[in-house]
Amino acid sequence: MAGVTKQLCGVKCPGADRDSVISKTPMWNHKCVRFSTYDTLERNQEWFIWRSGACLQQNITLEVHCGFPEKQRK
Repeated sequence: MAGVTKQLCGVKCPGADRDSVISKTPMWNHKCVRFSTYDTLERNQEWFIWRSGACLQQNITLEVHCGFPEKQRK
C-alpha cells in the first residue's frame, strides 16, 4: 500500500521467524480489515503490528501469534 501512513507498535517476539494476527475483538468491526488496515511486519529482526486509516480510531484488541523456528532434526 504505497503512500499509506501506518502507525507501528512493537511486539515482543525475540527470536521469532514469523508473526501474525490470530484474532480481533470485536470481530464485527469492519473498519479494521487484515492486510488492508492492520497486520504485522518485520523490520531488522523485530516484529511490529501496524494500523492505518479508519482502524487507527477504533477501540480494538488484536491478538498476535509469534512463530519460532523449529530445531532441525539430526
